[in-house]
Amino acid sequence: MLLPEEGSTGVAKDLEKYAGRTVMVIGTLTKEPNIYMQGPIMRVNSVMPVQSPTPASNGEENLAASIDSFTIAQPDLVIKGKNLARVEIWAVPTGTGVTEKDYTLLGQASKQAETGGQQVWTFPIPRVTILATEIFARGYDEQGRDASRVSLPVEGVTALNKALGTVSN
Repeated sequence: MLLPEEGSTGVAKDLEKYAGRTVMVIGTLTKEPNIYMQGPIMRVNSVMPVQSPTPASNGEENLAASIDSFTIAQPDLVIKGKNLARVEIWAVPTGTGVTEKDYTLLGQASKQAETGGQQVWTFPIPRVTILATEIFARGYDEQGRDASRVSLPVEGVTALNKALGTVSN
């Protein structure tokens, strides 16, 4: 059984958004008691669609763009992925009734390296407290299509800013 990590609103929305599609789910299998079924519960940290490679016109494989990881490595946020043309960093603001139109674009990550099809992108961590409950990276392919979205594995204003090192005194 898949359940969003406690307090994770973005993951719940992604689980609903990608219903019926092939996805990659990152989370933790737990031994929590389950009244609905016998078996483990997976607390989900992130959900991303998986696209199968499709043959290109020249007979070579055209691999789908994707984000493989999104981590904090001071002084930057680090995004690792494949075949990405652009990576944006977004913040989900605090408050009730927040919808996608309320999200804040923090900026675009810069590609630092690409070897063997693997890319490394970075975005400098803002030095001010961020009033957001979640930060995620959204990747786009060469055609400008939304290819992947991965959230930092930290949620909530205090926990997020503590992990980023932006807690104001």
